[in-house]
Amino acid sequence: MKNTFNSGVEILPDLKKKYPSYLKPDFHSIKITHNDGIVYLESVRYRRSDFKDEIIERIDLGFIINGTSEMLFLASRNPEDNARLFVHQLDEYSMINCTYLFTHEACVEIAQRHERG
Repeated sequence: MKNTFNSGVEILPDLKKKYPSYLKPDFHSIKITHNDGIVYLESVRYRRSDFKDEIIERIDLGFIINGTSEMLFLASRNPEDNARLFVHQLDEYSMINCTYLFTHEACVEIAQRHERG
């Protein structure tokens, strides 16, 4: 039986708390969702500030692996647990390599800090 699409787990408040100056400012929703056995990072942002046209993007998180080369985000796990893993397991360097959530300036700063060790 296929999983049906759910409304997901909103993680934007947690990400704002963890990365207050790194996130792009135009997001008004970031969720972890499950659909047909796939775990997605779903983001919603406004196309322009003066209209409410939305851009909704979903990234299949299946490419992110843990230290043992196993998928980190499993559809067999509940969305709340995947949301917790996403917010608390990925560090800022992983975030810039796996998502498009941070500003360009934040990505440059994080990458330079990582290269310096």
